Amino acid sequence: MRKIDVWPLLTPEMQAVVRKDEELAAALPPDPSTGHPLPRMRRVYNEAQRYWNAEPLPIARVEDFSWDCGLGTLDLRLYHPAPGEPRPLLVYLHGGGYVLGNLDTHDCVMRHLCGASDWAVLGVDYSLSPEARFPRQIEEIAGLMERLEALSERRDCDSRTVAFAGDSAGAHLCIASCLELRGRGLALPSALFLFYGGFGLEDSYSQRFLGGPLDGLARNEREFYRNAYCRRSQRDDPRYDVLNADLAGMPPSYLLTLSLDPLDDDSRALARSLNLAEVPNVLRRRDGVLHGFLKNARELSAAREVIAEVGEGLGHLRRGQLLSWMETLAKEPAPSET
Repeated sequence: MRKIDVWPLLTPEMQAVVRKDEELAAALPPDPSTGHPLPRMRRVYNEAQRYWNAEPLPIARVEDFSWDCGLGTLDLRLYHPAPGEPRPLLVYLHGGGYVLGNLDTHDCVMRHLCGASDWAVLGVDYSLSPEARFPRQIEEIAGLMERLEALSERRDCDSRTVAFAGDSAGAHLCIASCLELRGRGLALPSALFLFYGGFGLEDSYSQRFLGGPLDGLARNEREFYRNAYCRRSQRDDPRYDVLNADLAGMPPSYLLTLSLDPLDDDSRALARSLNLAEVPNVLRRRDGVLHGFLKNARELSAAREVIAEVGEGLGHLRRGQLLSWMETLAKEPAPSET
């Protein structure tokens, strides 16, 4: 099947990012033969993000620490804009197909979210697959939330106002963790900010015609990530296939999708499912950029624009005006629609 050639549809900034990523990958020496692609995938990913996370946005306090999640300790990183002054808390779950990523690879986007929102941002270094598999990551996040009040009290955070945000696999973990929290009878976050996630579709128009070497999301690559994370026998679990879940009562949700992303249809389907469950949501769609582009906020104006919009939404959430902001946003054309 002929894939869409997305290169001429990318913005000049996005094309420059792709060229730089290819240059960084080519500069890495070959790995000793391991018989498995994952070690090199992690090296390439981490090295690229080391470059994109250079020249970090200054934040008043950045603190690394560990915290008990009931299944052991999780490494966390807190970005606080005003130490000594309690701030609402945005819990951030990074992307990377469940097998890549850490607190360092997504440092740039978390710093920019903190700066744009005046919220404290808590990055979670959940266990990666295939070393840890579904539903371990979801249970770690839910366990952390059970213990969030004590953490918040010690680090100038207001646990009464908490939101989740995540990109790609992290977006899926955000809503899947809400289903786990609901199953445990625990409080849900006040809102979700879900950036180009995969939510359960294994085939769709966007998956058939998009995805390839430029974004690392060709069909075989997507299947590699799925197999590493979740056994096929478990894929009917609503915490994996959230489109099959009862979504009633889920938090109001901001969904970002990309017209050139093979996971575009996942976000569109989730928005429809949330509508059927009468969950307030707004779907925003961007042209000209690739899956994962928020990590490149250092160079991509489109990434900074999205983060500024999310920061605005978090400000409205803090003032109890999130739903009216979402209603207004839904009436405005997204940048790709102007």
